[in-house]
Amino acid sequence: MRGEAGLHVLALTTALGFGTFSSLLSLYLDALGMSGLHIGLMNSASMAVAALASWAAGSLSASRGYPRVMAAALALPAVLSVLSPAAMRVEAAVLLVLAVGAADGAFRTSSAGLLSEVSRRVGPSFGAFYTLRVLGMTASGALAGLLAEAGYEYMVLASCLFYAVSVPLALSLPGRAPEGGGRPPRSVRLLALALFLHTMGFAATRPFIPLYPAKVLGMRESQVGALVSVRSLGVLSSQAAAGYAVSLLGPGAVLTAHVALSSLAWGAYPLARDFLSASGIFFAAGVVAALDMPARRALVAQMTEPGGERARGMGEVDLVTGMASAIGFLLGGIFWDSMGPEWAFWAPALINLAAAPLVLLASRTR
Repeated sequence: MRGEAGLHVLALTTALGFGTFSSLLSLYLDALGMSGLHIGLMNSASMAVAALASWAAGSLSASRGYPRVMAAALALPAVLSVLSPAAMRVEAAVLLVLAVGAADGAFRTSSAGLLSEVSRRVGPSFGAFYTLRVLGMTASGALAGLLAEAGYEYMVLASCLFYAVSVPLALSLPGRAPEGGGRPPRSVRLLALALFLHTMGFAATRPFIPLYPAKVLGMRESQVGALVSVRSLGVLSSQAAAGYAVSLLGPGAVLTAHVALSSLAWGAYPLARDFLSASGIFFAAGVVAALDMPARRALVAQMTEPGGERARGMGEVDLVTGMASAIGFLLGGIFWDSMGPEWAFWAPALINLAAAPLVLLASRTR
C-alpha cells in the first residue's frame, strides 16, 4: 500500500486498537481496585513509555526508515494478545498499558514524519489523517463500552487484534531512512516548552474525563462509552475543517487558538449534570480538540527541514509532551484525591493559560 493512502488506513486501524484499550482505561484500572492516585500513576507510566518511544522512533527513523520503526512498535501489543485471558490480573494490566503506550507513542511520531514527507498539501493531509484517527476512536469508544460490560478481557483482546492487523500494513509502506539534517532549530524547543504546559494540563484531565460521569454522575459503562464517542464525534465533525484552517490561517494561529480555548473546554466538564448536558460539553470539547494535531504537526514541519532534522524534531517534541503527560496524569490523580473531582479539571485549565502566548511566540521565532 502506497504513501498517503496506506498511512490513512493505518490511522484508522491503530486508532481502533488504541481507542478500544484506552477509552475506558480508567474504569478498567478502577475495576482492578486502583485508587485515583494509582490510576494517575499508571497513566503516567504509560505516557513516560510513550514519550521515550516517540524519541526513539524519531531517532531510529532517521537511520532505519519510518515503516520498519512503525511495524516494530505496533507488534508489541499484538504479541501481548496472549495475555487477554489474564487481563484482570494487575501484572498483565501493567504490561498491556506499557505496550499500548509504547506502540502509540512510536506510531504517532513515525507516521507524522512520513506523512509530512509524502504529502503535497500538509494541512489537509494531516486533517484527513486525524479525521480517520478520530473515526477509529469514535467507533472504539462505543465498542469498548459494550465489550467492557461483557468483560474487560474481551476489550483487551479486541485492542490487540487491531494492532496485529496494523503490523503488515506498516511494513507495506514505502520509505527509506531520511537523508541529512542536524539538530532542530530553537523555535522547535520553544514550541516544545509551550506544549509541555498544555499537554501536562490535558493529561491531568484525561483519565478523569470518563471517570467523572461514572463516579460523580452515576452513569453506566455503556453511557460513559457513549460520551467518549460523543467527544470523538465533535472532533470528527471538525477535523477536516481544522486541516484546511491550517492551510488558510497558518499552523501557528490555529494552534494558539486551540490552546487558549482548551482551558474553557476543560473547565466545563464538571458543569455537566446529566447525560444530555454532558453530551453537549463533550461534543464542544471535541471541536476544540480537533484544532490540535493538524496544526501541531504542520507547525513542526514548517519549522524544520525535510529529512533527518524533521524526524528528530517530531521525536523531540513528542518526547517533551510525553513526559508532560506523565507528570500531568500524576497531578490529575493528586487533584482528584486531595482537592475533589472538579479540581481535576479546573486546576489544569489554570495551568494551561500560560501556554497560548508561548505557542504564538514560537510560531514567530526563526
